[in-house]
Amino acid sequence: MTDSEHGFIEQVHVTSANISEVKELPRVIEGIEMKCLYADKGYASADNREMLKRLGVEDGIMHKAVRNRALTDEEKIHNRAISKRRFVVERCFGTLKRQFKFTRASYCSRLKGEGQMILKAIAYNLLKAFYLGKYQVKYV
Repeated sequence: MTDSEHGFIEQVHVTSANISEVKELPRVIEGIEMKCLYADKGYASADNREMLKRLGVEDGIMHKAVRNRALTDEEKIHNRAISKRRFVVERCFGTLKRQFKFTRASYCSRLKGEGQMILKAIAYNLLKAFYLGKYQVKYV
């Protein structure tokens, strides 16, 4: 989970590869206060949207087309609108893949994979803080 303003990684949630992302959303957002949740199509489900409504959180989950049902014009507009905010989060994953060579976990066990992800997240946050500080400092 990242913050939507600067893109710092705030929380890491790792599961084994045989567990679907759709069912993990309640565990991912547990204990976090937010106004809106931006998420990709991997989290799109009626249950997740209903849960967000119950929590009073604005739905920023991308809509996805399913077999025999294309996206409506409203859903396409919604996807375009939230894409303008989601790029901050997606940029984080792109940087992890490109600069930190994190396309796959190097370990088979979930615990070691989680440790690797946490270390990569720390390194990413340090890099991000360096560049934010470098370009926001005003020299006299």
